Amino acid sequence: MGTLTSWIEVAFQTILWGGGMLLWTTHKRKTANIKPALSYADVLFWGLGGIEFGLVTTNGWQAFHRPLILLVLLVFLGAMITSVLRPAKSSQ
Repeated sequence: MGTLTSWIEVAFQTILWGGGMLLWTTHKRKTANIKPALSYADVLFWGLGGIEFGLVTTNGWQAFHRPLILLVLLVFLGAMITSVLRPAKSSQ
């Protein structure tokens, strides 16, 4: 739970999943001619989502015990707040 190996795995999964979802979202918005194709809120949202994904998949049920539950809840709350800031899905 607190080893360097597990935190490297969290970082790898964050980059892989969060970056992949960001690229996918940007591609969808670009093909639909929605401006802007990439926003800071999208980067923040998928970055926080990637951290959440990495923490939960790396640590399993241990992510829901103290002290990681505090980090998991804060990241989840941050992602929900940034979801409000994300641009609209349509161009109208």
